[in-house]
Amino acid sequence: AHANELRTYVLDGPKAQGTITLMMAPPPFTLLIQRGTNLRDADLFDVSDPYAVCRVGPAQSAWESKASSTERRTMVVQNSLNPEWQFGCTIELPAERDEWELQVRVFDSDWTSFDNCLGECRVPLAALAAHANELRAYILDGPKAQGTISIMTGSKVGRLCIVNTLPHRFHCAVRAAVIFTATDPHIGR
Repeated sequence: AHANELRTYVLDGPKAQGTITLMMAPPPFTLLIQRGTNLRDADLFDVSDPYAVCRVGPAQSAWESKASSTERRTMVVQNSLNPEWQFGCTIELPAERDEWELQVRVFDSDWTSFDNCLGECRVPLAALAAHANELRAYILDGPKAQGTISIMTGSKVGRLCIVNTLPHRFHCAVRAAVIFTATDPHIGR
């Protein structure tokens, strides 16, 4: 309630004296990327393998202008035009973020070529805050884009999924380590 405001407290206790001044940090931005619906099929031989990547930064700024430290990425869902990611994450943001937006890009993962962009959406953080704890579908925009992506922010995100608090690069390393140890026949002997 008092984020980014200096507050002075009187120390209390048998031998306490004086005061302490603290500034409370704003709560982290908590995000759920739940699903994509009716996405474009960009694969030649089967169905798209979609994943979503998001960044937060100044409204209408280029993707590259948004801090990479705010980037988060869902897992790839194989062969689906209606992927269920159920991906939760937190992102630390600066206090002054009134004119900021969430930018989400959806891609088709490809092993043999560059990943194809299936579309993107931009949502002002103020609009997300106004609809906190409400799951909403946002229409994907861009060349050949079709479908929607369902997003929610707010305190209920943690109740709907396991929230990943790690930046993408750490999440991928942890996931790769888990996959490696689970499939390595030499582990556990």
